[in-house]
Amino acid sequence: IQPLILRKKTARDMWIILEQMYGQKKRKVRVYQLMKDVYALRQGDLSVADFYATLKSKWEDLDYHSDLTWSSPKEQMQYMAKEWENR
Repeated sequence: IQPLILRKKTARDMWIILEQMYGQKKRKVRVYQLMKDVYALRQGDLSVADFYATLKSKWEDLDYHSDLTWSSPKEQMQYMAKEWENR
């Protein structure tokens, strides 16, 4: 890491390099943790509304952290429809 960092002139440039190196791994770890949370989530003492709100929040986080790219809006809509069907 050191040779890559030392060649940069500003701290911002150094952080950009570090983010490029480790950011993708962090995203995958976050997605994995969210998936574990979704599958482990139980209603327990929560009301139906609170349970659904918690679950929906985790789904939205998963969507946000997804690194999928689309070639067309139609393709994205098909994926999202299938994803909601699975949820």
